[in-house]
Amino acid sequence: MGAGIGGLKGIPRESGDGIVRPILDFWKEDILSDLKRRKIPYRIDRSNVDTRFERNWLRHVLIPLLEKRYGKAVKKRIFTLGERFRELDVYLEVEAGRWIRREVKMSPGRVRQYNKGGFVFRRKTFSALPSVLRVKILQRICFDRLGVAPNERLLKAMDGNVSGGGPSARVNAGKGWILGNRYADALFVPTGPNGGGIELVVEERGRITPREAKRLAAKGDAEVFDAAGLALPLTVRPLRAGDRIRPFGAGAGANARDGGKKVKEILIDRKVPREERWGRPVVCDAEGAILWIPGVLRSARAPVTPATRKTALLRIRSAK
Repeated sequence: MGAGIGGLKGIPRESGDGIVRPILDFWKEDILSDLKRRKIPYRIDRSNVDTRFERNWLRHVLIPLLEKRYGKAVKKRIFTLGERFRELDVYLEVEAGRWIRREVKMSPGRVRQYNKGGFVFRRKTFSALPSVLRVKILQRICFDRLGVAPNERLLKAMDGNVSGGGPSARVNAGKGWILGNRYADALFVPTGPNGGGIELVVEERGRITPREAKRLAAKGDAEVFDAAGLALPLTVRPLRAGDRIRPFGAGAGANARDGGKKVKEILIDRKVPREERWGRPVVCDAEGAILWIPGVLRSARAPVTPATRKTALLRIRSAK
């Protein structure tokens, strides 16, 4: 039996793989009686009487006990209840599909350092739903988008994490996925970094205005520096706890000895969840100072000004 309502609805009359069960609504006693009346030979699978299998234990042990206590009609009541669960499950499947299509989006750019995209939805919108629908939504996301088959315990843990967990709470969803809170959002995100690595692309450009530099950097996937102010060579490394940076706009003339502000404090201020703070790529100069944290901010080093004659456009991309 599966988890939740899906496990109580019983075997479907038709399966997605083309299997049809036309006599599912008939009692076994009636089928055998009709076969004998028509003198039609039949066979019985011996494994069907082996009570080591749970389905057989239910048929041959539990149901007879219930019939003995509550009468022969108990089987029909169980069957009817299964039909109700089937109808309810179909309804929940439809509603969950509608909600997912409407509310679940691809995660924003700051998790694109991974080889699989994430999925994000609003915690408040999700938490306002009935619990039975919330669980079905999580189950469908896991089945259809993550390739994960969660059990009842994991579904309950994930639902509790989204509905009542802290701003950075997280649950391991299995197969390299976690479900974490990002303050007002819930995010399914892969835990492993891009296996192909990260590379830095530097494009030399001539003189551009500070306004044009700001436009080029607006999406967070590129940044422009005054080429004359860069200490080469540039390198890419993972962001680490304890890193510091002098944010752009904090004052000119920043250098490696200025100390700057703790990156951790900046990430917390910008509500970047704990699981996404460390390990993301950062660009450093020859002195080891952080120039740029893609998707977060750039440093005050080598700013583009009206006096800039030559610029360097930096981009981060997945190495092939």
